[in-house]
Amino acid sequence: VTQGSKVTSHELVLVAFGGFVESLDVLLQLYPGRVPDIRTDGGKHSLLHLVCIGIRNLERDTPERYLKCAELALAWNVPVDDLDARGRSCLQHYVGHPHWVERNLES
Repeated sequence: VTQGSKVTSHELVLVAFGGFVESLDVLLQLYPGRVPDIRTDGGKHSLLHLVCIGIRNLERDTPERYLKCAELALAWNVPVDDLDARGRSCLQHYVGHPHWVERNLES
């Protein structure tokens, strides 16, 4: 970035999905666009959708990092009630997934 590279929504999508809170914090500050408008191409997932999908699908030994990513997204005004291409909010995505019961995600 110091040599002229620009932060794009692609980098933000990757770090939100992976739960990399330190990277997300820095990249959000350097992103030139409107953070609440970031969506994936296919599913129209917001950064909050990606955090919920990531915590559900990736390792669960450090869920705090995903919670911190969600807090960052909310601090940057990503709406919690945004809908994806299938009409689901990020929370509906999380609790509506078959892994919710199977992996005991409520605990």
